[in-house]
Amino acid sequence: MGVFIEVQDEPRLFRTVNLPPQRFPLPLAAGARASPLHLLTGLVGALCLFGAIAVPIAAPAWMRSIPDALVAIVVGLFMAVVGLCFAAAALTALLDLMRSSPLLVLEEDTFLDRRLMQRPLPWSDVLRARITYTRGGPGGVHLKLRRAIHASHNPFRLGTLGFFWRRRGDELHIAVMSLDVKPYALAHAIAVLVRRHGGEADTSPPLGWTGHASP
Repeated sequence: MGVFIEVQDEPRLFRTVNLPPQRFPLPLAAGARASPLHLLTGLVGALCLFGAIAVPIAAPAWMRSIPDALVAIVVGLFMAVVGLCFAAAALTALLDLMRSSPLLVLEEDTFLDRRLMQRPLPWSDVLRARITYTRGGPGGVHLKLRRAIHASHNPFRLGTLGFFWRRRGDELHIAVMSLDVKPYALAHAIAVLVRRHGGEADTSPPLGWTGHASP
């Protein structure tokens, strides 16, 4: 007989109480999924980078003073930073689509995120888990481990971007966006499995969060 995990169904705009549980067989595997968000992210990045180049080119035509020059420098640098971040996020999403599937595998006793790790990690190594939220719902799960491990970390991955720019040795951030299993189900499945193996899990959205679950 197979092993299953139960996760509460995803809340909707007009349905937030008395939600039936969803059952998922283990292992639960998720691969990369193309999304219009990837195209939008790349477009924003390209436009900002174009603006960062255009500002210094056009600046001499309207600069009349030192404050004008400072404004041009600040605007150009701001657009360059934003453009690089968005372009890197789009490139990261493209590279994830080119990886061998599945990217994330949740098993009864271990998990493997091929975007971060080379080998599975036991759930018993996880001390705490906390779901991180975007405006549209769960973006990832931040794990506090009982020991330091070697892992890759890309701060520009959607679901990680804007949360954790640096990784400590005893931390992992598992992005659940842009996968072919719904972010809500993946994030809460991770929380259930962490609790099942003696860890703590915080699934509450942050105070003042006004987003809604994704359709």
